[in-house]
Amino acid sequence: STAIDLYCPNSAKHITRTQENVTIELASGELLNAKLLVAADGAVSQCCQQIGLELSEHDFDQVAVIANIVTQEPHQ
Repeated sequence: STAIDLYCPNSAKHITRTQENVTIELASGELLNAKLLVAADGAVSQCCQQIGLELSEHDFDQVAVIANIVTQEPHQ
């Protein structure tokens, strides 16, 4: 089975990438090596900025409403 390791609280201090892998230096000084980095740190991603990935946006001219609805009566 594959394990997932959490490094919290911590942050990526420096990121370098090659064709084969990515190396992340954490603020704690620890180095991590991986074949895949998922940059899920928001629209203004520090991870993407460090490795030179640019944000690509496209406006689809669509609007959505998301709501959580609670009823007093159960579904019948």
